[in-house]
Amino acid sequence: MRANGPLHRVAASASLYDAVQLLAGVRVVHRHVVRCLASLPSRQTPTVLDVGSGTGLARAWWPADATYIGIDTDPAKLERLRRRVPTGAAVRADGTSLPIRDGTADFALCIAVGHHMRDAGLGLTLGECARALKPDGHLVLLEPLASSRWLPNRALWWVDRGSHPRTAEQLLALVRSEFDIVAEERFSVLHDYLLLVGVPLAHRAR
Repeated sequence: MRANGPLHRVAASASLYDAVQLLAGVRVVHRHVVRCLASLPSRQTPTVLDVGSGTGLARAWWPADATYIGIDTDPAKLERLRRRVPTGAAVRADGTSLPIRDGTADFALCIAVGHHMRDAGLGLTLGECARALKPDGHLVLLEPLASSRWLPNRALWWVDRGSHPRTAEQLLALVRSEFDIVAEERFSVLHDYLLLVGVPLAHRAR
């Protein structure tokens, strides 16, 4: 089927993007992330940087008084984020050059973003997250892994248009260039997933 066929247009549509996510089991996947976040040190009025935020589904994971900053390159998804999260910030920017001051965020999220980037782009994005985080801040990264075990897995890769799936070992190597990994979980919901938590390496060196 053509790369610009109907399923690809569905994946690119902000209004249908969330429906595709639900069909892909996003609620189950998100429960793993929420459980992981609950194990991290709590912060009063945390500042959350959501890199590749899409329509802002991750805002629901945080308390009402959190400062939520959604970063994405898709204006339609950002407009949907603004409607969903009127108290948040929706910023059109690329993860490789975040318009965020050094040491601003308590948490940086990279949820199912890396498989849309080449290694160089993901490396730059991780470096930008490390820069934007406070010294004791946390990166929370979730990625579907390269796998051909199930037909639904292969079909979802096609619909999602992620051109750069990676193995767990490849992801770990990239993240470790900028972060000390403090938690790791692997699980399966149609895709095989890797969930990582890291602290910036600069904090470890202090």
